[in-house]
Amino acid sequence: LLRLGDVLDIGSGDGVLAFLLSLRAKSITCLDRSSKVLDAARTRLSHLGNVSLIEGDMHRLPFADNSFDQVLHFHVLTYAHDPALALREASRVLRPGGDLVVVTLLEHRHEELAASYSQSIAGFSREGLHELVRAAGLEVSLCEVTSRERAKP
Repeated sequence: LLRLGDVLDIGSGDGVLAFLLSLRAKSITCLDRSSKVLDAARTRLSHLGNVSLIEGDMHRLPFADNSFDQVLHFHVLTYAHDPALALREASRVLRPGGDLVVVTLLEHRHEELAASYSQSIAGFSREGLHELVRAAGLEVSLCEVTSRERAKP
């Protein structure tokens, strides 16, 4: 993530990631389904000329094919009602040779807790995530568990 082109940040929230990456990217498009969090992002990012904000759905991206060099899916896949479709859409808008970066929860047994956060899915197994990414027409170059909570949620 040091040399970025045109970036799509799916589920961008209040724009923290866009703010952090804006100096390294040609452009960043923040997409979120919540107008409220996009208002917060607008406040945070208004001084940045290479950032745009779009209200939309990860299952129906309002962009042409091959529009982005990088697509970021940071902690949003558990909110997808159809993760396979969300990843196919991400793949569709990626340019040839582009990168999809997915950060998500490992599958767990706390479905009621996930539901309390409006998450549709209580995480993904590594194998399941590999399958979804490959089914979207992409190659998995790295898939690792990077951290685990020591305490119960």
